[in-house]
Amino acid sequence: MKKKIILLICILINISVFSQEKVLKKKTLAIEDVAIPPKIKGCNSENNKEYLKECFNKKFQKKLKRKLKKSVFNSKNLNIGKHTILTSFVIDKNGEINEINVVCSSLKIIEEIKKALKKLKKFEPGMLNGKPVNVTYEFPLYIEIFE
Repeated sequence: MKKKIILLICILINISVFSQEKVLKKKTLAIEDVAIPPKIKGCNSENNKEYLKECFNKKFQKKLKRKLKKSVFNSKNLNIGKHTILTSFVIDKNGEINEINVVCSSLKIIEEIKKALKKLKKFEPGMLNGKPVNVTYEFPLYIEIFE
């Protein structure tokens, strides 16, 4: 019997990043601490913080899904069932993604998520007091592997 692997990726981005993750030494701020969060292409029409966070969620999810190589997300790399992969990164003052951290038991999946995040185009950086700042994002990546 031929095995079918169905992959359901549901990215839920929790832009409400934990305030305790604010790292003042590195001048990296949580999303709650910036006046204007980083912007993604297509979300530039308003400076309303809540609108920008929601728009970022939707656009980021679509862009990341397109960049991920779905063939890596299979029963060879993860056991059949539901998985939560914790991911965090910094959008720096230049709008680039840096300091990527992925928590997963599969090195192949960690590398694929990192590679996909690095492929994303530059963002507009977050702003505080009219100046660009580094902003930390954390989100769970929910995956379900079927056989």
